[in-house]
Amino acid sequence: MPTTTPTTTPDLRARTGPALGALLGALVCAVALALAAGTASAAQTVATAEADQGAMDGITARPIADTAASGGFAVKFDWAGADRLTTVLPADADAITLRTRGDQCAGAPAYTLTVDGRPFASDSVASTAWTDRTYAATLLAGRHTVEVRFTNDHTEPWPNACDRNLYLDAVTFSSDAAPVPSVPAVPSGFVHQSGTQLLDGAGRPLRLRGVNTGGWLMWEGWIWGQQFDYTGESAMMGNLAAVVGQPAADQFRADVRNTYITGDDFRAMSAYGLNVARVPINYRLLEDDSQPFTYKQSGWDALDRAVAAARQNSVYLVLDLHAAPCSQVYGFTSDYVGPQFLWSTPSCRDRTVALWRAIAARYADQNIIAGYDVLNETMIGDAQLLDLYRRITTAIRQVDPNHTLIYEGNNLARTFDVLPAPLDANEMLSFHDYSWMVQGQDLTARMPAYDAAARRLNAPLWVGEFGQGSYDDVQRYVSTFDNDPLVAGWADWTWKQSAGFPALHTIQHTPASQKLVDWMNNSSRPQPAPAEAAQGMSDFLAAIRFTSTQPDARLREVLRPTGVTPAAVGIDPRRRSPRRPPRPAPRSRRRPAGRRRRPRRPPPRRRPPRRRRPPRRRRPPRRRRPPRRRRPPRRRRPPRRRRPPRRRRPPRRRRGRRPQRRGRPRRRRPPSGRPPPAAGAERPGAAVVRRRPRPAPGGPPRGPGPGRRTPPAPRARCRARSRGPGAPRRGPRSP
Repeated sequence: MPTTTPTTTPDLRARTGPALGALLGALVCAVALALAAGTASAAQTVATAEADQGAMDGITARPIADTAASGGFAVKFDWAGADRLTTVLPADADAITLRTRGDQCAGAPAYTLTVDGRPFASDSVASTAWTDRTYAATLLAGRHTVEVRFTNDHTEPWPNACDRNLYLDAVTFSSDAAPVPSVPAVPSGFVHQSGTQLLDGAGRPLRLRGVNTGGWLMWEGWIWGQQFDYTGESAMMGNLAAVVGQPAADQFRADVRNTYITGDDFRAMSAYGLNVARVPINYRLLEDDSQPFTYKQSGWDALDRAVAAARQNSVYLVLDLHAAPCSQVYGFTSDYVGPQFLWSTPSCRDRTVALWRAIAARYADQNIIAGYDVLNETMIGDAQLLDLYRRITTAIRQVDPNHTLIYEGNNLARTFDVLPAPLDANEMLSFHDYSWMVQGQDLTARMPAYDAAARRLNAPLWVGEFGQGSYDDVQRYVSTFDNDPLVAGWADWTWKQSAGFPALHTIQHTPASQKLVDWMNNSSRPQPAPAEAAQGMSDFLAAIRFTSTQPDARLREVLRPTGVTPAAVGIDPRRRSPRRPPRPAPRSRRRPAGRRRRPRRPPPRRRPPRRRRPPRRRRPPRRRRPPRRRRPPRRRRPPRRRRPPRRRRPPRRRRGRRPQRRGRPRRRRPPSGRPPPAAGAERPGAAVVRRRPRPAPGGPPRGPGPGRRTPPAPRARCRARSRGPGAPRRGPRSP
């Protein structure tokens, strides 16, 4: 049976109606956990839920006293009654057993069994005595829901009065598998522990020196933005979706996961001499809160790409659950959004255990993975943390006996009092140390406590996080860790970031991407317009590529390790592709029988080397003339001052043409300089023109004659005025 997905419902009445009974009200859980501790041949009881009188609500499936029942009580199903049980299995189960009996009335009572919301079995109860009915199943450790529904209620009237009912005593989950040993054998080909030493797959001492990949599969605001932007991934996504919409925000997150860390980054890590990458993971990469216990293929694809790139470049991986379901600490480092909390919600702890089991089952045979970092930086009571550590260890070892389990100390991975004894035979202790976490203390003063825990638990130490300080601080940390024989390596935080403390690669923002990231980290900052946000997303995806980041050569030299053992997985770290076997030598050709061997020709006589002509003496370069002194530019003459335009005199008004007398030809004036012709000197044949004599000066004015008129007075005045003062006034012109 494939793995099923439970559907948890707080109230059965809200789902099935009052006629179907109570949610976990008719069947009460007195869950007796019996972990597999017997022999391999006997069935192991994983969990048992028995009827009890404590939580009955008496709707339809009601408790009744029954001395024959195992607990003295049973659950009675009346007309179409139903009951649901939700329980947590600490280990895998391969069988479900129902203890039932029935009141017979014209037939046996029937029921349906549903597991995790899916129909599982249908059966009837033909016995009035308590009978066990077992059904084969494959249930993984974790939270599961079992529902029993009475389907054929029937009554008969008098005289054959009877009532058909169903009774349920207990539900038992069992397993026939042999118990998993708590101390697995040392795996072959995998990184493993040997006392306080860490060994590679070939059994050689190994030190894991590398970096974290924060900001890739687990977002933290300060990695992308400003130094004190303490914002979690969910809050950043909410601010982004408020501007561009949820579909565009989801696509942006997918693009970041495909771009932030690629094969180029792993290739550079290998070139820098680093041999491990710690990969922080947000549980939302694989699981949504709306669909618990259901894992997304897109998340598996991202992890598969990381495994493939790491193997190709001989870089080990450490998978780190940085943010568990419902968050293990209050803060942005575990993407806490509330109101549920890991330590106060049992279902969240069940999801955490099931998630680790799914991861271990998928990558159980990947020897490029050095180990599983179980839970990042917790702050909770030691008893609660130890209980969860034990549950996760059991779940992982059921499917993966190979990989090293890494347990962090409590109180932000600084104290190991939470571990009174080793939890596994292949384990490693991890602590985190930043200079700002312990102000005023020197690292050399804290190391004895870490070393004492390693000796007490007989396990190696590994520094999962450090850095975020000056170059001198990082140098002192690296020197201290490398000189401690109990420390099996370290991982600097982090490979790529935006600003603040030194990083091996720095993201170079554009104004658009910086404004977008600032808004994602703090919604009180200026909000970008949708077009600006789209441009900012495009610029950010281009800026986070390996080829666009700015490398820090000084930090690279500080972190450059010496004597690092490459990943012993059959890969040459100097080559980009896996090592191929040598090509077999070609077979020699056989000579047919009877054919004589052809004599070999003598090698050709080699000519003596030709005497090389001495190089031609190069002529010294010609002496260049000094540059000619340029004549200063001629001073330009200022432009002439233009005279104002001359005021034009208005044109003289021409006097109108005088009308000619009818029948009289027009008199022609002689050319200038010629005297008028004398009287009687006309040309022969010319017409004689008679002219009226002009009056003598001072005589009486000549009146108008026929066909002649006197010019108007205003025109005469104008002419008199134009001739100036004192000019004699001329009279009308005589014809």
